Order: sequence, then structure tokens, then C-alpha cells
Amino acid sequence: MWRAGLISLSVLTGCPLPEDTFVLSGHTEPGAEVTLSRNRFASDTRCDAFEVLDVTHADDSGNYAFPVIRQQVTGGIEARRFFSVSAPRQGGTLTQRFWFPDADLDLGELEVPFEGSWTTSEGRLDGHVAWRADSNFGFAIPLDRTYEQHVVQSVREWRTVAVDSLGRFDVVPVESRFESVLTTHGAGIQVPRGRGAECPFIDVKPCPLTDGRFLPYFFPPETPQIILNFGRETSVKDLAFHGLVLARPAVKARFDFNFVVDYTQWNPMISAKLDGRVQTLSADQCDEPGAFLRVSAQGFADPVLFRVTFEDAEGLTVPIVSLQELTVR
Repeated sequence: MWRAGLISLSVLTGCPLPEDTFVLSGHTEPGAEVTLSRNRFASDTRCDAFEVLDVTHADDSGNYAFPVIRQQVTGGIEARRFFSVSAPRQGGTLTQRFWFPDADLDLGELEVPFEGSWTTSEGRLDGHVAWRADSNFGFAIPLDRTYEQHVVQSVREWRTVAVDSLGRFDVVPVESRFESVLTTHGAGIQVPRGRGAECPFIDVKPCPLTDGRFLPYFFPPETPQIILNFGRETSVKDLAFHGLVLARPAVKARFDFNFVVDYTQWNPMISAKLDGRVQTLSADQCDEPGAFLRVSAQGFADPVLFRVTFEDAEGLTVPIVSLQELTVR
């Protein structure tokens, strides 16, 4: 009797159940196909792996709706999962990514984010991001290469959503994105001076960091430095790191050189400060993380050997995880 009374009390007090249903709604172009996806993993980021949960079409007025049960929101655990809704729009794809509150959610208009948007432009070669325009470098596109240019406009905001009639509320982050893709042909850029340099301590030939193929190379664990053998005296002024991933943020790139092939004696060049914001932004990339940045190594030497080491704020060497290409100009 006591047990039955307890069950009745739970129902009356509105105890949350896995099968509770919420409604996700919004508005887009009439008849547009709208896709609802969910991150497979509980995560504080908007990235990881999204899987399609449902597909619907907006009605003649542009309204759409998805029923979502609490079990789908939590995946069986009390943790946040990012959701997304997306729909095609002329010239690209519109997307909204968000946390789901413990209540119905109206996302409003699915539209191109103009006011206050952050624009990122990417070029893709060999199926990977070859450059990203939130860095401070105009990246060279090789001769006679066709690449995809992806332009993403995004706006992030926090919305307050009422959960129930008792005045409880939830704060939900919503990111609106519009991505467009354009296929472009290379504009006849000269081949960089460092193209074809050897990497003496990398057991891959030709050197994957200077071969002009923008494919990530993953270094052995705890790799402390990058060494290039140009095979001749080569002017080193500007360096572009494509898709650089470090074990932790670095504040300085240290450059050393040698006039001969001697890997034991090194001469220091001018060190370069690194902007930690670029590395932080790179970690938030959903498709392919990696910092795309330019640094200056201008000195009076035209080295045969060149070495790069990254250091943190305490002067400790930061291991290198992966890199696509090191362009030397």
C-alpha cells in the first residue's frame, strides 16, 4: 500500500520520466527539408560526431516541428548533448546548434546570420583544410590546383528558456551558421622556397611537411621539434604553419639554424611570439582542428638546416602532435 502511494505521489508531483516528450520547433523556407541531428557523445563543445535523428519538411508557412523525448536528450545519462537542425538555402546550408532544455524549445527563424557574425573562410585541398582565414596569412595555393573554398558565417548567443510554470528556467547556447562552398582554381602562385626540403628525423619520404600535399602528419609521441634540411642555403623569412596541433598552448616559436649539415651545433635566430587565441580557436573547429598561422623568422642567415621548437609560458618545450605543411618563404 505504501509503495503504491509513493508511485501515485511521484506522478502527481511531475517526476521527470525518460519518455516525457518535448517539441522542437522553428521556421524556415516553406517546403524546405529540415534535418535534426544529435551529438553521439556528451560534450561541452559543438563538435564531435553528429548523427541524424529525424528528417521533416516545413509546411506551406515555413513552420517545422520535431517531437523529442527526454531519453533522446540525455542518451540515458544526465549530461548535455548538442543538437543541430539544418536546411539547404540557395548557395549553402543553414544550421543551428544548441543544447536542449528540459522543456519545449522554439528556435525561431533559421536564417543567415548577418549582424554580429564571425566569418571564417577555409580552402580545402586533398580532402583537408589547407588554410583558414581567421589567421593573419595569405596562404599560397599551388599552381594548377583546384580547391574548395568554404565560407562560414556564425553567431553564438545564450537564450533563456522557461522550463515550467513555477518560474524555473534554463539557459541554452544557440549557434547559427551559414556555410557556402565555391570551387576555385589556383592563381599561379610561385612554389615556396622550402618546397621539397628533407625532414631528417621523419621516417617518411618525401618529407610530408614540405611536399605540397595538405594531409595531416601525426608525429611520434612527445616529438619536441621540427627540423628541415634544405640541401642548400635558403632564405627563411615568413613561415606558414598549416593545421598545427600542439600538445598544449605555446607562447613562443624558437628558431635555430646551421650553415652546414650538422645536427649537434645550432645557432639561434629571432624567436617569434605566438597568439594563443589562434590556437584556442583552432581547438573549437568541428571538422578539422589545427592552427593556421604565420610567423616571421627574419634574420641575417640563409641556413642549410632549420629547426623549430615551441615553448610554453614557463619556457618548457611543447610537444608537436600533427602538422599538414610548413611553408617557407
